[in-house]
Amino acid sequence: MAVVLLNKALLTSFAFRQPVLLTTMHMAGFASVTWTLTLTRVYPLTRITQHWRTLALAAVSVCSLVLGNCSLRLLPVSFSQALGSTTPVFTALFAWALQGRRESVLTLCTLLPVVAGVALASGMEPHLHVIGTALCLCAASFRALKTVLQV
Repeated sequence: MAVVLLNKALLTSFAFRQPVLLTTMHMAGFASVTWTLTLTRVYPLTRITQHWRTLALAAVSVCSLVLGNCSLRLLPVSFSQALGSTTPVFTALFAWALQGRRESVLTLCTLLPVVAGVALASGMEPHLHVIGTALCLCAASFRALKTVLQV
């Protein structure tokens, strides 16, 4: 949540107009921390054997971050978080479509209030921006796809 609030402040209050650059800065920061942890042997270096799968996972991750940061320029953080709560719905859809895995009826029933809540919040949001909402939902779907690909 702190990163989301920082991103929102940078993109709106401080007139930082480059969400892709902001995502690149985040990735560079994460890479430097990982590199430092590897050098100090806190986290051991592992050999990557599934290059294409790792590359696909990284691309999906970056798309999720970029779309999320772009949506923050157009939406309030609270509404962005509400839309982000649809990630489990997308996860269930992608797990079914890509892996043939079906969720239980109880799980699907628990997702209905989430969808209804997001629909209600969307209808009542005074700062609703259609493109921002679409970007945020795409970011949520990419987060869900990342989850399915990790399994």
